[in-house]
Amino acid sequence: GDHQIDIAVATRAFLLQTDADGRIAFRHDTIESAARELAREDRSIVNDAATVLLKAVESGDRRTTLTLARALAAGDDDASDEVIPPILLSLLPTASAIPILRRAAEYALDMVLPSDALVFCDHALTLPCADDVRLAIHRVAHEAAFLADDAYAMSRHFNRIRLRSNVLAVNQARQLWITRSYAKLAIRGALRIGSMVLRELGAHPDAWRHGSSCRLSRDYLVSRRERSLLVRIERGTPSSDPSAHLIATTCSRLLLPILTLDPQRLAGMARVILEQAERSGPTGHESVGFIYWRLLVGWDGGPTCVRFRLAKHAMRLLSIPAVAQLDPATRHWIETFTTFFGIEWELEHRDKIPVLQRAYDEGMRIGSFEAAANAIHLRCQIELYHGDPLSDVYTTMDTYRRVIARIGHGRTATALSKHQQAAECLLGRTANPLVLTGSVCDEDELIRRNTTAEDLFSQVGVTRLKAMLAVYGDDPVAAASGCRATFERERTVNSVVDVTLVYFLWGMVAWRSDTPDDGMTVLALLRPWRHTVPGRHRYLAVRGEHLAARGRVAAAARRYRRAYAAALSADYPYPHEAALIAERHGDALQGNGADRVSITDAYLRAQGLYDRWGAAHAVERVRKKLAGVAPDAPRVDATEPTRIRATAVSDATGNIGELQLLGRADAGYDARQQEPAASTTTLDSMRRLMLNAQSNLHLLFATLSDAIILADDSMRVMYHNPPASPYVDPVNGGMERVKRPVAVALEAAIRASLNDGVGREQELALDGRTLRVVITPAPSAARAARSIIALSVRDITDMRDQERQLIVADRLASLGMLASTIAHEVGNPNHVIGLAAQTLQVLVGRVVGTDDDRVTMTDIERALDQVVEGAQRVDDVIRQIKEYGRGGSDDRWEFVDPAEICERVIRFSRTFATHYTDQLLYEADHDVPSVRVVRSLVEQALINLIKNACEAIADRSARVVVSTRSDSEGAVVFAVSDEGRGIAPSFASGSNPAFLTGRADEGGTGLGLSIVRSIAGKHGGLLRFRSDDRFATIAEIVIPTEQTGSVEPADADDDA
Repeated sequence: GDHQIDIAVATRAFLLQTDADGRIAFRHDTIESAARELAREDRSIVNDAATVLLKAVESGDRRTTLTLARALAAGDDDASDEVIPPILLSLLPTASAIPILRRAAEYALDMVLPSDALVFCDHALTLPCADDVRLAIHRVAHEAAFLADDAYAMSRHFNRIRLRSNVLAVNQARQLWITRSYAKLAIRGALRIGSMVLRELGAHPDAWRHGSSCRLSRDYLVSRRERSLLVRIERGTPSSDPSAHLIATTCSRLLLPILTLDPQRLAGMARVILEQAERSGPTGHESVGFIYWRLLVGWDGGPTCVRFRLAKHAMRLLSIPAVAQLDPATRHWIETFTTFFGIEWELEHRDKIPVLQRAYDEGMRIGSFEAAANAIHLRCQIELYHGDPLSDVYTTMDTYRRVIARIGHGRTATALSKHQQAAECLLGRTANPLVLTGSVCDEDELIRRNTTAEDLFSQVGVTRLKAMLAVYGDDPVAAASGCRATFERERTVNSVVDVTLVYFLWGMVAWRSDTPDDGMTVLALLRPWRHTVPGRHRYLAVRGEHLAARGRVAAAARRYRRAYAAALSADYPYPHEAALIAERHGDALQGNGADRVSITDAYLRAQGLYDRWGAAHAVERVRKKLAGVAPDAPRVDATEPTRIRATAVSDATGNIGELQLLGRADAGYDARQQEPAASTTTLDSMRRLMLNAQSNLHLLFATLSDAIILADDSMRVMYHNPPASPYVDPVNGGMERVKRPVAVALEAAIRASLNDGVGREQELALDGRTLRVVITPAPSAARAARSIIALSVRDITDMRDQERQLIVADRLASLGMLASTIAHEVGNPNHVIGLAAQTLQVLVGRVVGTDDDRVTMTDIERALDQVVEGAQRVDDVIRQIKEYGRGGSDDRWEFVDPAEICERVIRFSRTFATHYTDQLLYEADHDVPSVRVVRSLVEQALINLIKNACEAIADRSARVVVSTRSDSEGAVVFAVSDEGRGIAPSFASGSNPAFLTGRADEGGTGLGLSIVRSIAGKHGGLLRFRSDDRFATIAEIVIPTEQTGSVEPADADDDA
């Protein structure tokens, strides 16, 4: 109650404030500092504070616990005194400090702050505590060192655990070493550690022995009926045996290492998990046991129906009670990897993307990083193999690869890098599109690393990617060789990718590589999948290849068309495979002398779809083929909703005469269902020109780095190119609008441009970036029915940063130039101070010990006034120099008298100018109004112009005049005139290119003028040059009294 009264009184006194959530805070840092100082002197307050802190820790307040732990770990460090004073820490007993540090370390682990957790644990271990508490702290530190990727700390704490713990605790700690070894590509080491755990826990020898000794486990699985075993596990009571749980956990953790290095152990692992469930009850890992069993059947080449059944059983076991009793991280791991190997039988691969994204998000939230990393890796693979735009795939992979590497799973990051490199190769950004070498990784280094680590899993991925690059790079021999090698190695690992993908790629090159037997094998492999998605279009395409190789062109064309339509089905489009099918259709027609219209039609489809996918080399290849058939054929974007159909006109030349856009037929692309063309040759030519123009325009806009937006007066977007995506938002109905912050900032300028038809330019700040927007209204004829504007947006943040750096560098250079001025300005008042001090000494000497009536207080006061005045002058000079030399950190917009600016500039520049002229003058116009500027920047610009003027004059009698005036439009004009050698025609013409100088032969760079121009532009003004009868050169900075194009910096804190 007393505390509440005190708080109320302090609030009324404007010392405290309460926010909407009821939290109390001091109104200012100085009040808080004073309150802390007073509180430290009151022992009762300190005791109460210690009690409050301990209660907050006990109640689970993470912020308080972490703050207190940091203060305890810092010890006598002065930095901790700002938050927790040492006198308060001294009241906390050691018995309370250890639980605080331990709990804070656990919180830090949950928040993925392993370095903080290690610091807390290390400090807690320096305090006396019980053995069981010390062991628990070592366990937390061991996990923190694992997350921090600190092998030394991890080994140190593991050794303490091994000395102080029983077999179960030691082998529980070894689980992290299994994960770390696999992440660091020490795969054989992971298997060795896992075998050690199973051997010490007394698991069946087949679980840790290698090779042929797993025969007993195979016999065990053969003797068990899957259905009855599933029912027994579902009805069983969850196991309470910690040893059984640890054995099952170890077998689950070894899933990836075994698949990667030694698939022969699959049977042993399946037996151990399922036998433990039969013996002591389900542990929650039984779904992984069925996954092991399913992978074993795949490794042995067993029936597809058996694999399907085992995968269904594994997914079903995720719902048993034993799984729900596991800790969240373990449960997430089991669910994720069971989904990897079991979900393919229920979902088309593209439907897996949201499932895998949820697995990644959940894993990152609860700390199941290994499962999260593998989930997002598989998601990115699916996007690459299933035809998502390559540029988007590349960006997504780059983002997640960096995240995975940051959380310490280097093996998964490396595996993802090869897929990102494949996307880069397909985009045409590498020297050789058939080799996985580029900005992301090097193929030779990747193969060497996989070979050294014996990483079969990753090596199969490399072979598969190279086969894919060869197929889309039109190298059938290399593609067939890669597909064959992938098929031979992929019996097990193909379970996590689309199983028909390699069959399709292989079948599309088998007959062209003179391996027809391989082609027939692929047909047999694809036949069971011909009624599934995407198996249907893949089977039809390979069937078309078979028929084309046998010379049955008409039958092959029908298969190709049906495969093309199936690949572009509305639910599961595969545009890149449709492009390959269309290209092969065109090749088959061309090789068998078909009509040019059909060939051109097929190639146009292939070119458009390759372009939409982003495969640059494939687009160029098809373009050359198309040019050989129909040189005047348009380049179009053949997307799925629009079909392109070409028909011939009966003329003497036999050239293509018509190109007609048809709506998509419900039954897909089939020439028999399309109506005959009815348009004329003239109409066809117009359509061809329109298609050409539209295609080229879209291509041009897509290649621009600037964002281009076409919108109406209500900010509804009619068109935008890819760089404009950050500035538009989708709305209902599939439409898009310009983002509200952009629309609001540009509203006045857009309205003015629509009214007068004149374009405008404006800078605005958005999300910490500076944007330059050019607003262009449509011509009046186009605006008669509808108000349309074009917005061109360029990010100039980097340019502005560079300009600020140049200004800072120039300002520092000017300070060096003005060193003599500074010495002169400080020397004069310092001389006055010295003389006045000497006078004071004489006067005081006369007063002390004498009765001289000639010395009066007036004389002493006068001398003291001279000292004070001189000191004030020194202080003013120093302050002005500091303000000028701050480099823009304290630039403030303020209304300033132009005469005041010029007087300060003359004062700064006078000593420097005496080296060149005796006549540095100032012509003041007292009728010039004040103008809103950044004082230091305008001063800097004028000093640069004075320096240029001084260097341009030939003798000391020439004048340099600084003046101010108002022009006819009310703008303020700062002018620096000189009687030097005059100006170059390029300056007089007003072109003023950046870094133009008239002293190139003397080492001039034009940097000073570039900075002056930048400063003028910052104020919405300009820099211009002219001459008259009096002066050879007149440099003028024109600053309008109302700056509409300037971007004002935030006001700096005066006390900063």
